[in-house]
Amino acid sequence: MTQTASRCLFTEGSITLPEGYLDQTANLFRTANIAAPTYTISRDRLPPGMTLQDYISDQLALMQKHLSNWQTKQRDSARLGKQEIEGERIVTTFQREGRPIAQQQAIFMLNASQILVFTQTKNGTLTDEECAQFSALLASFTPTA
Repeated sequence: MTQTASRCLFTEGSITLPEGYLDQTANLFRTANIAAPTYTISRDRLPPGMTLQDYISDQLALMQKHLSNWQTKQRDSARLGKQEIEGERIVTTFQREGRPIAQQQAIFMLNASQILVFTQTKNGTLTDEECAQFSALLASFTPTA
């Protein structure tokens, strides 16, 4: 969902939000192929006085606490869209119901407080082709006017 003033636009339509409401929705994209990765785009707000790196570290600590066998495999920089908004990419693995899960996330600040998180998740391991697909998804980002 995107929010322009108090109007919130999403795939099926749009609504007028009551004053003070913020868009913190998540979009989930999947294919009929259950072996393929899923993609999620989620939104959050940076708490006052917190840096993006603090936010990411806090989120990683929460995931490590709540997900079995959590491991951070890689942390590096990421770029979003043609404007090349700089962010951070995190590659992780964990287990869900005894099954190995691979995940990569890219986290970006869109303005002083708005965070946009792109996630690719798959049962098993991510292939080089799937990682390239995630990079292409990030590169295709175009912000709303």
